[in-house]
Formats: sequence, C-alpha cells, structure tokens
Amino acid sequence: LVGGLFVAIVAEDRQLQRESLKRDFDSAVLQLDARLSSLAEAVSAIALEIGAQNVGEVRFGAIVGDLTDAKPEVQRIKYVNEAGRLVWSPLPVGAVPMQPDDPVDTGFLPLLERARNAPDALWGVLQSDERPAALALVVPVYSERRFAGAVLVVVSPTGLLRSLSTETLNRYRLSLLSEGEVLAATSATPPPANAPTHVAQLAPLPPQKSCSWMLALFV
Repeated sequence: LVGGLFVAIVAEDRQLQRESLKRDFDSAVLQLDARLSSLAEAVSAIALEIGAQNVGEVRFGAIVGDLTDAKPEVQRIKYVNEAGRLVWSPLPVGAVPMQPDDPVDTGFLPLLERARNAPDALWGVLQSDERPAALALVVPVYSERRFAGAVLVVVSPTGLLRSLSTETLNRYRLSLLSEGEVLAATSATPPPANAPTHVAQLAPLPPQKSCSWMLALFV
C-alpha cells in the first residue's frame, strides 16, 4: 500500500510538472507573438505616415528612437525608396554609416522585391558571414496607391528571446529556429537527449517557402 501510494504521488507530481511546463511554454509563445505583432503594427504605422508625407527625416529619427528604446531587440530601422536606395537611416550601420542613395543591404533584396506587391509586413532572415543571423521585417510604403519604398527593420533573435520574463529565462532553455537552423538560444549548453521539449510556430512569423519559424523550449 505504501509503495502504491508513493508511485501515485510521484506520477501526480510528474503530471503537475508537465502541466506547469506546458503553461510556461504557452505563455512564452504568447509573449513573443505579442511582441512581434506590436512591432509590425508600429512599423506599419510609420510606413503609413511616410506614405502620407506626414513624416520628415527628423520626425522619423525621433520615432525610431522611441521604438528602439521600447524594443531593445530592434537593431536598426531604415527607409528606402522604390529603387531600394537609402533615404533615411537614423542609426549608424557598422563602422561606415550608410549615406543617402546607398543601395540596400543585399540580404533585404528578395524581401524588398516581394514588398512591391505586398499589402502587409513581410518577415525573413538576414544571413551574413560577418555577423550573426538576424530577423528582417519589411513593410511597404505606398503613396497615392503607388509603391514608394519600404521601411526595413533588423531584429536581433537573441534580443527577442531576452524580452521574455526573467523567471522563464532562468528555468528553461529556449531556441528560435528557422528551417531547422538555430538563430538564437538562451543557453550555449545543449539540452540532454531525453529532455522534455515543446515546439510551436510563432504566429506573426508565417510559414513561407524560404522560412518556417519555431520556438523550442527544453527543461
């Protein structure tokens, strides 16, 4: 009887742990979903104001400053014209800041081409041999129903994961993946082979031909 009671208590405790893990993971997914959605909405609002010619370079810089203060994972924001040439970039890029009319980063070109016929924000991955992979957000700018350029945003995957609650970061290992490749992880230590794992699609990052996005949590 005592042995049976002990087994029952252990089984119940493990079930409670699994339920707690699932709740924590669902909460982490919701937090990142909300953060990505609010970023896309904020940048879309900027694009609308640019298209309506309500924003100049100084105002654009002020808006970008406020946005990057609120969302430290945002590394830089640029506005480029319909030809993919830089118009405004309030934050310096690398050792040599871009100058007006400089061509856009090559990693943005496929997204920028798609943005010409896109009504909404587009997400992608920026790969570079010189720096870690980053998330790319491209929001088209339309003026009088004509494509007039795009707002380009570089988002740090590591910074995005760090926006989660301290409790979640302390208790779990989380990884952000695209096409099976780890873009960022909260721990350099790989999880044990038999570690309980939860994986979910991040809603604001829809599956595309070139990218599928997943958040993985390990105990």
